[in-house]
Amino acid sequence: MAYQFLARSAGSQRDGFELRMQANRSLTPRSRTHIWLAGSVVLLTFSLRFVILGAWPVAIFALADIALLGCALLAFDRCPAMTERLSLDDGVLNLCGGDGRAVSMPAYWTRLETVERTPLDLSLWLRFRGERYPLGMCLALHERREVAARIGRALDTCREGRAISAFDCRETGIR
Repeated sequence: MAYQFLARSAGSQRDGFELRMQANRSLTPRSRTHIWLAGSVVLLTFSLRFVILGAWPVAIFALADIALLGCALLAFDRCPAMTERLSLDDGVLNLCGGDGRAVSMPAYWTRLETVERTPLDLSLWLRFRGERYPLGMCLALHERREVAARIGRALDTCREGRAISAFDCRETGIR
């Protein structure tokens, strides 16, 4: 699971929550090295036949392909994983995206919108004053469904004027 749902009561007048979401990175540096080496061997093996036939420029382009593959894997390794953070504290909903956007909205007037075009496509949006803010871009489909249910319950609880208890805000951890 690529998210943490944390209850937060210390330091706030009413209970709140914090939701941290992070994109899954399945490639480790070691596996990226293995992919690069395997791709290099395959490209050099295919270009070897053309070199034997006298078409030696094919080997130059194969080496260029290997270098570009290495640069792409290195660039992927250096860029941070996409993260999002949503917190509800004292009736204010704060959304911080990995792209640098930060939005604060009153929870009472904020609506969670779920758009399901197909059974395998679900997008989450926070709507406030005619503006829509995407949420959960780095989550899988089943995680978006779980997060949508929790955020919906938290917003409904906030609209009813009740303090948010640890109703389902127990720390789940990144599983």
